[in-house]
Amino acid sequence: MTMPKEMLNQKSKAYLVHGGDARVFGEDADLRRKFDDAKVNERFKQVWEETIAPGLDGGQTVTADEAKELLGDRRAEFVKPGFEYRQFSVDTAAFLARLSVVPNSPTCDQLWPLGAHRDPTRLCVHFERVEDLANFSSLARSLKTEPKKLLLELAVDFMNKFPSHKLP
Repeated sequence: MTMPKEMLNQKSKAYLVHGGDARVFGEDADLRRKFDDAKVNERFKQVWEETIAPGLDGGQTVTADEAKELLGDRRAEFVKPGFEYRQFSVDTAAFLARLSVVPNSPTCDQLWPLGAHRDPTRLCVHFERVEDLANFSSLARSLKTEPKKLLLELAVDFMNKFPSHKLP
């Protein structure tokens, strides 16, 4: 197979670099989120050449129907005739790519992460019941803030109560 050429738009690159899986885009998620376009392009180029393109080159071709199923309802509209869809993994992080079908010159214009991904700056909270999450969210909104922001404020406030673990 010929190594695919990358043709993603800037918004897609930024999305992947800013919030992409740490196993692929780097453990520095806190820094990546602040990258400007130049740094996004630099990191994406490096990751593309070293990990994504080789993984994509060895990926498994899937049908358009399989691609739609992998992407789910929200992104299924991007599955169009005339493209090849390839599923692959990089260090256990799963992806789906859309490739042109130009012989000996494939280009990738869409790349989607599949499933959950690891971000070393993320803490997930699971409430015992859906009702508990709804109540927390309602309380946060009544305080004129987003639930995620309130949860982060509560966690930082808790950490700051212990001098040896204060956050800036």
